[in-house]
Amino acid sequence: MHTTEDNLLVIHSRLSAADFRGFSFYNGLIRGHRLLKVLIFALLLILFGWCHFMAGMPKFAAIYAFIGFIIPFVYVLQYWYSVHRQTMAMELSETPQDAYTVGFTQLGIWIQRGQEHASVDWNRINSAYARGKETYLYYMQNRALILPDASTDSESVALLLSLLEKNLGHRFENHHTK
Repeated sequence: MHTTEDNLLVIHSRLSAADFRGFSFYNGLIRGHRLLKVLIFALLLILFGWCHFMAGMPKFAAIYAFIGFIIPFVYVLQYWYSVHRQTMAMELSETPQDAYTVGFTQLGIWIQRGQEHASVDWNRINSAYARGKETYLYYMQNRALILPDASTDSESVALLLSLLEKNLGHRFENHHTK
């Protein structure tokens, strides 16, 4: 569908384990506000501990404070281990490897990975986030393309960001570093 049109930009995305880890932490902890929720819960436990301490119950205070400190630590450690297992299962290495090709046209995007091909119109793209030196393009609610800056030159990155801003409007957040 879109591959027959004039391509405005084509990116051959090359992913490394570090790219995948960065995306996973953003997608799993930051985007869904899970880390914030865990930290708020931990702060409430610490507050309960402080209230017990002020009421003269230091043992309860210590228990609440310990649990409040350990929960975020264990949660992030467990999440990191899960992402590590995924990178191992996907056989990603620290050197970037070819992942997929994404083409941008006037009507939308097309994605090519091996023999698989998909096209998505601009109005059906869920959202996009430019963070650090990567752009995450959510072509579905829970499906994203990771587009590292290292996969292309700086002019193409600038074109990508302008295409996303023009076609996605408020569905695009740009926190890109140069």
